[in-house]
Amino acid sequence: SAIRRLPAASAGKATYVEFLRERYGGDATRYTAAYGHAIAAFDDLRGFDFREFDRGNPAGFADDQAFLGLIARELYRVSGEAFREFAPGRLIFGERYKLYDHPDAVLIEAVRWIDVLSVQPGPEAGPLPGPENGGQPRPRISRPKRSCWRTKRSVPSI
Repeated sequence: SAIRRLPAASAGKATYVEFLRERYGGDATRYTAAYGHAIAAFDDLRGFDFREFDRGNPAGFADDQAFLGLIARELYRVSGEAFREFAPGRLIFGERYKLYDHPDAVLIEAVRWIDVLSVQPGPEAGPLPGPENGGQPRPRISRPKRSCWRTKRSVPSI
């Protein structure tokens, strides 16, 4: 939500609006139908602060996850290239993710650049995010195994 509220002239807001333009194929009516917020053109979003944005909107949730993936891609690319240049042949550890509270979009991008994926067990963090879960409690499944499947990296048992 912080990126949505950036000033209209900021690079972050411009990147977010361009992301939405590409995601909706440049069709403002598709965006309007998905969000329920009428725009004539995507540039109208530059001045919109999204304070009235419905965080339970399925399209908005999907867009947020995709944009989070883009942020993670750039973060891990920049840091990964620097590590490989200045510390070649070294093992690259990623962040320590909390069990049941790590976005798959971030993990998918992270594993392109890190050698070790660390998931820390801990108490549940509450309901799963997103409207499709209706605030339901988190299931007692092995999320690291699901992450392993998505990232194609081995995840040790915890």
